[in-house]
Amino acid sequence: MKKQIHILQGIIILTFIFIASLLIVKFVYQIRHEQMDTSYMWNINLTNPNIIEGSKEAELNLDNNQISLDLTLQNENDFYELLLDIENNGTLSAKLEDIIFNVDNEKEILKYSLTYEDDSEIKVGDIIKSNSKKTIKIKIVYPQQQEKIYEALKLSLNLNLNYSAIY
Repeated sequence: MKKQIHILQGIIILTFIFIASLLIVKFVYQIRHEQMDTSYMWNINLTNPNIIEGSKEAELNLDNNQISLDLTLQNENDFYELLLDIENNGTLSAKLEDIIFNVDNEKEILKYSLTYEDDSEIKVGDIIKSNSKKTIKIKIVYPQQQEKIYEALKLSLNLNLNYSAIY
């Protein structure tokens, strides 16, 4: 009788080990084959660069949602103005977390600004709703001087707007 109880206990222990092994294998398999739900995503892109008529020539690069601009203005009242769309093609709204705006302005005479198209200020915390866009404006001007000293002034600008999703 004792021998049968030991055999029965052994079978029960082996059954528990087998069931535990199956559960672990199933759990690990589910983790390795888990599908990411992409129905809730945000997708911010800089698109539609539009240089305003009358603007002087510049070298413009859009790469990975970063803007690089190099230009030279020769005369007073020369300007460069660029409109650019920030599009959110995702299903989640996005919040502006950081504005990295680096400008190398030779002689510090050229005036520059970064605003929305309606001249309102771009600020951290601004939100772009899903499937919408906002238009930003970059404007650089060679202002009128009392006495013109410089023939040509150069400006290099790098802009990166970093967004995060709003859940």
